[in-house]
Amino acid sequence: MAISMEKAFSKIVNREVKAEEVDRDLKLKKGLECNCCGIPVYHRTKHLRNEALIPAHFYRKVEHDYCCKYNTMGQVSIIARQSNDKILENIDQKNFTFRLTMIHEQLNKVKEGEYSKKDNASINNRQKNRSYQARGKLTPYLATMKKIVELRNTLETDTELHSIIKIEMYNKKIAWNNFYYESNYYTRAFNYLKKLEWKDNHPICIEGIVRGVKSLDQEGKYAVGLRFGDKRTNDQGLSLISSPSIFGNEQDVSSEIFKEGQRIVVCALCTAREKNTYLNINISLYHKNQIVILENS
Repeated sequence: MAISMEKAFSKIVNREVKAEEVDRDLKLKKGLECNCCGIPVYHRTKHLRNEALIPAHFYRKVEHDYCCKYNTMGQVSIIARQSNDKILENIDQKNFTFRLTMIHEQLNKVKEGEYSKKDNASINNRQKNRSYQARGKLTPYLATMKKIVELRNTLETDTELHSIIKIEMYNKKIAWNNFYYESNYYTRAFNYLKKLEWKDNHPICIEGIVRGVKSLDQEGKYAVGLRFGDKRTNDQGLSLISSPSIFGNEQDVSSEIFKEGQRIVVCALCTAREKNTYLNINISLYHKNQIVILENS
């Protein structure tokens, strides 16, 4: 399993080169090696395959060294060794378990604190306690999740990470496809959340692009809309649009971190509700480390 290489080292010009550069100067096709572990790599010119244009790229004939940044298994192993409290555990030579239990429990505690406010003094105390608890408990788990997400977004194909990481919560196995959703799978996320029993509820990851931020009627509350995802047709033939939204509070997470056009991932407890022509996925935000910003606009 390997991560795609953006650049390779050329012994001809003694520097890193991109695949597109080699396309323009074919003498650079010789003497290429991995810019991390040094194994020989090869260049394939952009070409058509089944009427689709395949960009120029580098490929290998032998596996990258285990600790090379382009070796998927090696990189996940490094993340597993660095993770706190066995969040990501190597259970054998080829499989890893990512444990969701503590994220779920801590999110629930934060949520319970949110709905048990009685007076202004207790509100302030609980907000302080909630922030401290989130920093102490959520951070190590979501820091590990951030590394996994960053790794996942550099993979050549979507299936490689699926095959080696298993999601576990309360000794139950959760498929990666029921845990991580991109925009073309939002309707699947909606259907999964609708069927999920409350007792089995668990955080999921939603990846998307920020469409906009708006203030809500309640003071300090806001909603972050992500760009609409895929659609489905109901029994009446009406087209329904999947629409995820993040709901936060300025006292927990400033809305200023969100910018239109950002590609982000949020790891959170979510609910699903159909309204008019929309399949709404409501995402609860309590701590900034639930958010991973993949790209800035």
